[in-house]
Amino acid sequence: VTDEYTFEFWLYVKSHNDYDRILFRYNVFNIRLRDGSSSDKFKVQFFSAQENGSYHTLTTDELDHDVWYHIAICHFTDNWTNI
Repeated sequence: VTDEYTFEFWLYVKSHNDYDRILFRYNVFNIRLRDGSSSDKFKVQFFSAQENGSYHTLTTDELDHDVWYHIAICHFTDNWTNI
């Protein structure tokens, strides 16, 4: 996955463990949950393994359990990714 792309999905989390996978493809990418500042908060992390190295990005805001979120992960050809 090296060209521009967008992943979009709806996310509802009742509980989580750090590094729980949402979507995963071995040696390509991983969308996972990361711990927040309390047990009912989390962040979404996108991790990608590319020919030119690995990179990851993390949501800046913490998200709450039991709330629906629309998530979009966009990658651009100049090699930066936003959530």
